[in-house]
Amino acid sequence: MENIKKNNDNFYIKIENKEKLYQAEKEDWLQRLRDWANSQEGETEESEGDGYNIMAGAIIDYWKSTAITPFEPTPPVPPCNIPAPTGGIYTPIGYGSQSTLANDLRKAWNTGKSFSKVPLTPVASKAVATAVSVACAKHLLTLKFLYLGGISTPVGPVPMVGFVPVVI
Repeated sequence: MENIKKNNDNFYIKIENKEKLYQAEKEDWLQRLRDWANSQEGETEESEGDGYNIMAGAIIDYWKSTAITPFEPTPPVPPCNIPAPTGGIYTPIGYGSQSTLANDLRKAWNTGKSFSKVPLTPVASKAVATAVSVACAKHLLTLKFLYLGGISTPVGPVPMVGFVPVVI
């Protein structure tokens, strides 16, 4: 009988030790979360805002980061018929509206919220994917670029500007 009591005491001591380790690990994890959250307070004001606005800003920043080479210099954009003498460079005129893109992305990502049943999950994912692609396609329609190319003449290429009204 005493042997059983001793085994039970050892068992409970092991459980208490594991519980102490768990509590210490849990507190360490919570402290790491607090430290991370405090480090995020120093971020820019834009990052504290709307997540959809941040996504839209990232998409527009991508186009800005491409500088003068968002597309290949050929084929030339009419009325240009050759990339020379200016090299087929694209100069941005407008990157579209960040707020419009953010609103479209908000609608797109929230499309699947009405599908709550498990069998409808593939339908919801297709609906969201389609809505996101439509939002991005709509944004592409608002991008505007000038194409710096040229027109071939008997004397040599003459600089010319082509307007890119729609990016597709």
